[in-house]
Amino acid sequence: MPHSYLSLSPTGFETLATDILSAAYSVVFERCGEGPDGGIDCKHITADGDVWVSHEKRYKNIAALSQARPRKQQKVQVLKVPSKWCFLVTACSLTAFNKDTILQAMQPFIRATADIYGADELDALLAQHLQTQTPSV
Repeated sequence: MPHSYLSLSPTGFETLATDILSAAYSVVFERCGEGPDGGIDCKHITADGDVWVSHEKRYKNIAALSQARPRKQQKVQVLKVPSKWCFLVTACSLTAFNKDTILQAMQPFIRATADIYGADELDALLAQHLQTQTPSV
């Protein structure tokens, strides 16, 4: 059953998205507090020193996401990290065409459409994670 991520506060959505990424990649993503974050909502530094960052926004639809994308591109371009692997997590549902468009606009920072999470991926990852956390009777 689809979740309504728009009912969450911006901070609540970022927390949920960070937890989902942490579970999906079996690593701990460090949360960044409220306030100016330079485009980083959470990050993980790998053993090799690569820095994975995520942008997590609860846009209600693709039009709102598209309108905000140029600002996000600017923020990613000025990040002062040695290497970047960026994720985009949003509350709206995304088509394959939407993901391809976002990928093309955000290269080389987002490397694959699999690094772009819309509501459908969040629902699937939540269901998968909750299923693995439920004790069997």
